[in-house]
This record gives sequence, structure tokens and C-alpha cells, in this order.
Amino acid sequence: PILGDRLFYKLMYKYSDLVVTISDALRLFILEQVDDYQNKVIRLYDDLTLTNGNDTVKNFEKNNKFLMVGTLVPQKGQEFIIRVVSKLRDAGVELNLGLAGQGNEKNTKLLKRLISELNLESQVELLGQIEHVWAIRVQYMGAFVASRSEAFGRVTIEALRAGQIVLASN
Repeated sequence: PILGDRLFYKLMYKYSDLVVTISDALRLFILEQVDDYQNKVIRLYDDLTLTNGNDTVKNFEKNNKFLMVGTLVPQKGQEFIIRVVSKLRDAGVELNLGLAGQGNEKNTKLLKRLISELNLESQVELLGQIEHVWAIRVQYMGAFVASRSEAFGRVTIEALRAGQIVLASN
């Protein structure tokens, strides 16, 4: 901001009914800039789907399907997980992967080419953008979350809430 951070945030606070952040880190940053005497700075996570979920124990014996949800960008780790599926297959472990999410043409082509090069067409499916991911989670035993960085792991929490086994990066 042209005014400088401190003045910008003080004016924002003064003229706002509520200041909503999507992470505690951002909330704490703003609280360093302003005195929240009116308790107007709150954190609210967006895109978190908490439906009734599947609270029953699933029968995982014959389901080898994992879902990965997120924009098709290198930072989300789809390429890494595709390579993991290939290595598992080479070690005799059959695993099917569904990739839910949309990417630009370049990233989508890169993943399609990798799937083809590794002969994984029958094991890896690009599902595209899914409006209600919770509705397809029940078809998958587990979820991969391989993002390099997440402000808040909504996808992880949604998968856990759906009763999926979650394999996630640190």
C-alpha cells in the first residue's frame, strides 16, 4: 500500500465492520498492525466442506483407489504422486489414482504426457474440475496431499472427515 502497511491496516480496521482472514498467520499479522479493541479481526476458513460425511468404517480390503484434489500445478505435487504410483506398480502394488482439479493447458498436457510415458493410463484418471468433491470421495479409500506448502490443509480435513486414509506431505 502507498500509505505504508501500518497506516493501511489502521484505516482498514477503522472503516470496516469486520476484517476476515483465511489463516491464523494472516490474522496474527494484522493484529500486529492494529489494536483489535472491537474484536473485528476474525479467521474464517473458506472452501471447507463439512457435510455429514461418512462416519462408518469403510471396507478397504478391495478398494485400492486414492484421490488427489487440487489445482493442477507443480506446487500441489501431482507429478510426484504419479511417479509414486508408477514405482508402486513396479513393486507389485496396484493402486488407482483419481486427480480432481483443473489446470492450465501446459500443466494438464505435462501430466497427461507423464501418465502416458509411465504407461499408467489404466491406473491414473484426470477427473477435471469437480464441483462437489465430497460426493465422489466415497468412491476412494484414501487421499494423497503432496502440496509443498499449504496455509490451511482444507483438503486434508475434508478427506479425514469423509473417512479416507490420508497420506500427506509434511
